Amino acid sequence: MPEHLRANFARYLKTDGPGGAPPAGAPEVDLSGGSGQIATALWNQIDADTLVDRGVLVAGNPETCLRSIAIHEAAGVDELQFLMATETVPHDKVMSSIEMFGRHVIPELHKRKRR
Repeated sequence: MPEHLRANFARYLKTDGPGGAPPAGAPEVDLSGGSGQIATALWNQIDADTLVDRGVLVAGNPETCLRSIAIHEAAGVDELQFLMATETVPHDKVMSSIEMFGRHVIPELHKRKRR
């Protein structure tokens, strides 16, 4: 597991501590409710900026997107699929995001590939 993810989810991993207890001060989360409840519990504890900083979400301005993509590249990922929240974001904002991604992010990725 990459270190940036291990640091974020350490409280949910078994530890060498007494009885496999989570680190001291970790919030208590009930992980017995099935994958949907577990995912919701985890998701609700992490803010969007942290998800972007860790590369879980590729979002923000072009530089932020490129930094998030670089995290995946460093892990050996050579292909990503991007989705936009078209159900909750107004159409004009989605189109603006697609245009910005196409003008600024994709050309920079092509430059990196040629290096």
